[in-house]
Amino acid sequence: MLAKIAGAGDLVALEALYHNRCRAKYINRVKRVTSLDKTGSDRARAHGIALAGLIANMKTAKEVSDEMPVFKMAHLAREYSERLAEMDQPTLDVHSTRLRERLLEECPELEHVGTQGPEKSESLLGFHAFTGCDTVSYFEGIGKLTAVNAWLKYPGATDGFKALQDETVVQAMGNLEVFVVSTYTRTASCKTVNECRRVLFTKSDRQLESIPPTRDALEQHAKRAFIQSQVWRQSLEREQNFLDPADFGWKKCEEGWEPVWRTIPVASGACEALIKCSCRKECVPARCKCLKNGLKCCGLCKCTCQLCTP
Repeated sequence: MLAKIAGAGDLVALEALYHNRCRAKYINRVKRVTSLDKTGSDRARAHGIALAGLIANMKTAKEVSDEMPVFKMAHLAREYSERLAEMDQPTLDVHSTRLRERLLEECPELEHVGTQGPEKSESLLGFHAFTGCDTVSYFEGIGKLTAVNAWLKYPGATDGFKALQDETVVQAMGNLEVFVVSTYTRTASCKTVNECRRVLFTKSDRQLESIPPTRDALEQHAKRAFIQSQVWRQSLEREQNFLDPADFGWKKCEEGWEPVWRTIPVASGACEALIKCSCRKECVPARCKCLKNGLKCCGLCKCTCQLCTP
């Protein structure tokens, strides 16, 4: 065999053959490569179908929404993985960053929030602190997604967030008030939170927990957001200049520091007539707000027992 190979010009003509083990190994390698090519083709097709379905849903949401929708990459990646799973494809290779790049490549009209311009990017510290973080409270029922939609609806909020982190609370309050109003209502033309509270409570039948805070409470909230923004801005500085929390919405107590929620009396305590319940039938002490506060139901209540006693 070696002699044949040494002088061979044409192995086929000389009837050179594989050893059985080598031949089996070669055939198995060919099968494996062919299988991988087919699997890769099926996987690419499945990813294309999943991406097309995802884009279709996003465009539909954009068409039916009254305001610019905001899509969170975590939710999009989850939906993308679910679509792949329905086609019996592995979902471990779903990467949110690469998925975002593909979405922006296929649909240039879909803008990434991070590409909204240097003004918005530079005011993210103020936005994040004002809409709620570990040390600053959030607005009841207003999450980050709702806040982003309100920001897109009212671009003037950018100046408020920028002033909140770079200037003073006083300079930021005007734009921040309008921003807060836009997070609670899309129809009212109010410019101040106090006016918005009155309109929503008297005309929209909102509960006290579902209307904006008072101007006084909002100012204390903005002060806490301001001091938190200052901490973040100095995070890369070797020597940081910390402000006194007592001047920015905090007060010292035995256990440390606690927020100053307001400097004026609570509305429900100063005017009992503002308390009303949402009971549809007879009031139940465990759920009725009036009974919990030791009050009788009044004409503002929706219950059928307006003469009930606490």
